[in-house]
Amino acid sequence: MSHILGYARVSTDDQDLTGQKRRLEAAGAFRVFEDVISGKTFNRPGLTSLLDHVRPGDTLAVVRLDRLGRSLRELLEVVETLKQRDVALEILSGDREPAVRAAARVLDISEWRAGVTPADKISLAAAHVSMSPIGAAHLSQSTADLVFLGKPLAPVVAAIDFSREALHLMRQNLWLAVGYNLLAVPIAISGVVTPLIAAAAMSGSSILVMLNAVAP
Repeated sequence: MSHILGYARVSTDDQDLTGQKRRLEAAGAFRVFEDVISGKTFNRPGLTSLLDHVRPGDTLAVVRLDRLGRSLRELLEVVETLKQRDVALEILSGDREPAVRAAARVLDISEWRAGVTPADKISLAAAHVSMSPIGAAHLSQSTADLVFLGKPLAPVVAAIDFSREALHLMRQNLWLAVGYNLLAVPIAISGVVTPLIAAAAMSGSSILVMLNAVAP
């Protein structure tokens, strides 16, 4: 049985493999091999392990060709190695079709996809609340509930803090309203006060909640 095996690579530890892995997994990758190493270094443990695991009839998928090599010579060597092992190479690129088609033609790659939808859309749509940086793909921005601008992840922390404060105020207001009505409703029903005063007193619950919400 043939499988799709993915390969994801970033150059440094402060870069994230998540986007590549999600796109590969969304395309059906049975397993994703990873490397955190510069593209200038051809000795890549993750790629070596993948080439050891791959079997005839399998497909190796990447999101960009430069994940496999930084020079045309390196890419040609990888492509030739895969052909000798009867392994197909598939490109799952987010770039425009003309650019992807041209690169695939040069390397004689028959399996390629251009304009691949970021797999982040799936996670964003499924989340209770989702946020996207303003520099993300338009699709991610349109799917997210919030689009933030500023230092990396600082707006995310601010949004969490604000939401926690808002939740705390909501709970406070709920208990204030319950407590107020537990006292005011029996008095109004008993007839101790006039209907006009009772009606005015019932509005006091809303006023109390509003004042608590705007309190510094």
